[in-house]
Amino acid sequence: MAPPRPIAWVDGRVVPATEATVPLLDDGFLRGDAVFDAILVRRGRTHALEPISYAANAWATRQARAQHADDALIVQDDGTVLELPTAAIVWVEDGALRAPDPGRLPILDSVTVAELRTVVDVQLGVHPLDQLLAASEVFVVSATRPVIPVHAIGDVEYPAPGAVTASVREAFLAHVDANLDPMP
Repeated sequence: MAPPRPIAWVDGRVVPATEATVPLLDDGFLRGDAVFDAILVRRGRTHALEPISYAANAWATRQARAQHADDALIVQDDGTVLELPTAAIVWVEDGALRAPDPGRLPILDSVTVAELRTVVDVQLGVHPLDQLLAASEVFVVSATRPVIPVHAIGDVEYPAPGAVTASVREAFLAHVDANLDPMP
């Protein structure tokens, strides 16, 4: 019996793996779109197909960029604020910092929000979009974007940076600088 021939699925058809190519401008190649996707399959059926996929986040980013936005804000169908595709969102409401709670929402636990919470009080919760839009200031945080002010969400504009955001950014960057990993 001959060994199985490797095959690939390319543009809707099966081809020998040796003939499979990826265009240089392909989103998967350029941005790692769907690289993190994996799925458990048992007895020919998937488990938790929709929640473990990063494809929706990559799609949201593409849609935002097509509309000339810098990023996308992901909101549940009921209007609950979740996250950005690659960052967490934090806002200032009556002087308090608020952010979505990954313990109560279908979002990833943000390492950066956890670190930010060691520096300033950030109240986690389940918040409607209207609450976020009424904020006095908004910023995003991620591993590579610590405390970046948001200028606008849709037609709603915010001071960028506002006084609280500037203060939080200064404190957080000082925390990061004081806690850098040791040199290898």
